[in-house]
Amino acid sequence: MNGQRISIIRETFSAAEVEAITGISQVALRDWRRRKILKTKSVSNRAIYYVYDLGYLMALQALTSQGVAVGTAAMAARLAGPMIEHFAEVISVAAEDAAFVGFHGRRIARFLIVAQDGDIVRAGAVDDWVRMRDEQGKPASAFFIDCKALGEQIVQKAPRPVVSVEHEGA
Repeated sequence: MNGQRISIIRETFSAAEVEAITGISQVALRDWRRRKILKTKSVSNRAIYYVYDLGYLMALQALTSQGVAVGTAAMAARLAGPMIEHFAEVISVAAEDAAFVGFHGRRIARFLIVAQDGDIVRAGAVDDWVRMRDEQGKPASAFFIDCKALGEQIVQKAPRPVVSVEHEGA
């Protein structure tokens, strides 16, 4: 590794590609941007989307389609977005490059759980969360986001790798 330069290239996606990957129409994307539910960057008046945005959108769609209020779903999706992005990036690269991508120093868990009482929790395993809720005497009914599965879905549907690692020098 001494003297070697590593570049990480994170892809961006157009609204049409986002629609193909997430199933969310471009009309809905524009509406969510207008209503400030979705914040994106623009280049030449065209919205560009990163993998984080794809993860956020997939989590938001999953929660709202199950009846979670948009405000709560948006808050939970903001937490799920980086977790989904992490899994998509790690899956996209060769095993030896996985340490260079994803999020470091943050708590990455496979599941994001939105409980009926409003708690939003990251968990490595659903059983651990259910056991914790039982111990606290709270009901364990909730909505679950499998961040790893959504990351895999993004990678499978994306027209190109979501991230790449380039090695330069020796």
